[in-house]
Amino acid sequence: VIEILFDSKKDQKINVETSYLVYNCSWQPFYKINVPSDLKEKKITMLSKIIQKTGEDWENVKLSISNAIPLRGVSLPSLNPWFLNIYPERKLQMKKDKLGKVLLYEMIPATSEKEAGMVQAERKVLPLSFEYEFPGLLSIKSKEEETILSLFEKEIKGETFYLSIPKKSNLTYFVLEATPDRELLNGYMNVYFSGRFIGKTYLKEKKAGEKFYLNLGADRNVKVKRIKVI
Repeated sequence: VIEILFDSKKDQKINVETSYLVYNCSWQPFYKINVPSDLKEKKITMLSKIIQKTGEDWENVKLSISNAIPLRGVSLPSLNPWFLNIYPERKLQMKKDKLGKVLLYEMIPATSEKEAGMVQAERKVLPLSFEYEFPGLLSIKSKEEETILSLFEKEIKGETFYLSIPKKSNLTYFVLEATPDRELLNGYMNVYFSGRFIGKTYLKEKKAGEKFYLNLGADRNVKVKRIKVI
C-alpha cells in the first residue's frame, strides 16, 4: 500500500509512477546448441531460468533481465601489502648436563633474517552489460518452480575436428571448436548433434574471441590402438 497526501487548490488528475525493490527473484542462463549433420548452420539458443519467490504474483508486467554484476557498495577494492618472510636457517644444538647426558634438543635461530614486501528478447547494449527486454506483458506466479523464457537464437561460428587420446581411451571424439562473443555467460549447456541429444556440459564465461570446445560424441567408425615403442 502506498499512501500519498497532497494539497491542491483545485480538482485535477495526477499521474504517480512508483518503483520498488524486491528480494528472492533472480535468473540464470542456460543454453542449447544444435549442430546439424552437414555442419553448415550451427545454432546456439540462450534461455533464462527465472526464479520468482517474492510472495507476490507478477500479473501483466513488463520484464527485462540484465547481466550486470550487482554490487553491495560503490567502494573500489583495495590491495593490502603482502609481506613474505624468509624463515631463518635453524640448527639443532644438544644441551647436556654435567655428566654428559642429553637433556633436550634446542632450535637455535640463525643470526641473519630478511623480510620481503610485495607490493529473443530485445537486447540493449549498455556500457558495462547487456539487458534483455521481453516483448509484450508477462505473468509469472510466485512459486518454487522455475520459469523458462527464451532470450535469443543465433548462428555460432566454429570448426570441427577429431580428437583422440589413446593413453586415456581408444575412442575418437568429434569436437566442435567454437568462437563465442561476449554475450555468453556462465551456464549449463545441452548439446545436440544431428538432432540427437549428446549430453550436458557447463559453459564458463568467455572473453570475446576466446574459443571453447564441445564434445559431439564418439565416432565408432574410427578405432585407435596405442602401442608403446621402446
